[in-house]
Amino acid sequence: MNLISAISTISTVALAIYCLTNFKRFNQYLWIVIYCLINATVEIVAFIFASKGLTNIPLYYFLIFVEVYAIIQFFYSASTFLSRIRKLYFFFFTYAILVLLVFKFDSFIYFSPYSGMFEGFVVFICCLLYLANEIKNPLVTNIVKVPVFWFISAFLIYYGCSWLILLGTQLFTVKQELFIYIWDGQNILNIIKNILIVIGLLWIR
Repeated sequence: MNLISAISTISTVALAIYCLTNFKRFNQYLWIVIYCLINATVEIVAFIFASKGLTNIPLYYFLIFVEVYAIIQFFYSASTFLSRIRKLYFFFFTYAILVLLVFKFDSFIYFSPYSGMFEGFVVFICCLLYLANEIKNPLVTNIVKVPVFWFISAFLIYYGCSWLILLGTQLFTVKQELFIYIWDGQNILNIIKNILIVIGLLWIR
């Protein structure tokens, strides 16, 4: 584990601890708290797997499936723009494609980015739709003071960049050594995401 990876892991676990120690205060954004706890748990389990020489590819797919659930629930709870789409239909469509990608194109033996790309794309589109709706029908005068703005920004930057990085990896990367720099980029994005989530949490009164 290099320095960037270590900072990424520590920031993820620290964020989860912060959420737990302030659970009552952050209760109105329960799905953000759950999201942070899921990420920290997977980070810890992945570290244990790596230390024992076990593959964490199945853990990666587990993270995608539970992350998508938590994030979509957050979007439905934080805004009304998705209310035009029935939640059941949205979940069915999303998970049907994820299952297809995992069992048709991905692998449980080596890393394959298709399901991760789709997850990032779905979250990225949700973020854009939220921001577009907020610009069209603003509910507050100073959006910077709204916790949801920071959560959306965190997801927009992390998942928006992640799915493009994964797409580039699939299309252009041929040397295995380049994956080290790709994962460093992912870890940097994760650190930025965690910082933005913390800023959002600090705005909760």
